[in-house]
Amino acid sequence: MIKNKMRKRDGELLQASTILFCLNILASGLNYFCQLVMARVLSVESYGTVNTIFSFMMIIAVPGTTLTMLVAKYYAGDNFNLGKRSYLKQQIKNVCILTAFVAIILFCFQNFLFKVLSINDSIVLIMTIILASFGYFQPLYSGVFSGKKCFILVGIYSLFIPIYKLLAIGGAYLFSEEDKLRLYVVLGLMILGVVITAIYGHIKAYRIIESDKEKLKGKEHIYTREDINILFLNMSLMLYMNIDLLSVRYYGNETESGLYSAVLLFGRIIYYFSTTLGTVLLPSVADGALTYKERKRTLNKAIVLMIAFAAVSMIPINLFKNFFIEILYGVEYLQASKYVIYVSIISLSLSLYTIMVNYVVGVGKTKKPVVVLLIVDLLLAISVFLLHDITLILFTISAIGILGAGAIYVIANVYKGEEN
Repeated sequence: MIKNKMRKRDGELLQASTILFCLNILASGLNYFCQLVMARVLSVESYGTVNTIFSFMMIIAVPGTTLTMLVAKYYAGDNFNLGKRSYLKQQIKNVCILTAFVAIILFCFQNFLFKVLSINDSIVLIMTIILASFGYFQPLYSGVFSGKKCFILVGIYSLFIPIYKLLAIGGAYLFSEEDKLRLYVVLGLMILGVVITAIYGHIKAYRIIESDKEKLKGKEHIYTREDINILFLNMSLMLYMNIDLLSVRYYGNETESGLYSAVLLFGRIIYYFSTTLGTVLLPSVADGALTYKERKRTLNKAIVLMIAFAAVSMIPINLFKNFFIEILYGVEYLQASKYVIYVSIISLSLSLYTIMVNYVVGVGKTKKPVVVLLIVDLLLAISVFLLHDITLILFTISAIGILGAGAIYVIANVYKGEEN
């Protein structure tokens, strides 16, 4: 009976992963196509600027990533004391407050952002702040879809981002031949895309949640200590995901960041796969009826799939890196080949982080993983500040990532259901 239940659960995990993976492959394909077209439409310098903006947005979006996990876990469980619709209304209110707060803070620290992001154009910086501030709605609604196990809808919703990026690039190409104006159009149309994506998510989220008259209780807290831990986990995850490109931008120049951004796409292949597994893994292990052994078995299966996919995709890329770079980007990007090995290792570490963070969030055991990732963050910060050589920084990031991912895996397997 137990074996049949486990087989059924494994089958559901595999089926959901397959459907979502196919949709994510389509989204990733569009995203790759966007990057390739953008590399051709924009100069190497502007291409580096756009990708630096994307990295900055991902760091600022950490609360949104956390929100996805919290909302997914809430709707995947069976404790609806706060009310399904009431919970969503409260979260939307919180996102609106967060959006306004982040926008004000970023506008107050414009001079600091000019220096850190190496952006010298005030219009570009203002558009960057708007994009970063309004990026919290999409993660909220993705969490609803994931928690309700509407994985096809999760995949469809993920298509919105590359689609509006592609439309923005196409609009920039048609609008002007001047590089700076094209950059303005790309960012402007992306802002419009973010708004449309939020509106669509809002409509669909309310449609899939049953009518619920239960109100939030006055003394109930919508966020807990566990939620704070999840926020720290996602902060660490996004820091590791973007610190390489930001370091190249800060210690190098616009051209170097453009070159690195190009090969960074190779590493994103395995990262996109890990996000697919993580999206399915979190609600799968959040089920309170599962035993520790069943959860551990699900985690190990996800990790094996991740490593196998990484090997199949990254080995050929490393062996024939010059060929792939020249075909996809052109000869002017061939100097980027020196970064491929670092991108491969960092992306593998990041992918393992993503899977295991989703796992510990799903099982509600985040205290010790937070400590480990805070140590990783400290080591990363020390390395970036002390080392000024780009190659040495990337090597150190790779090494720290492997050690950190290994530590989280050990902790995830040592946990046998103890409370934090």
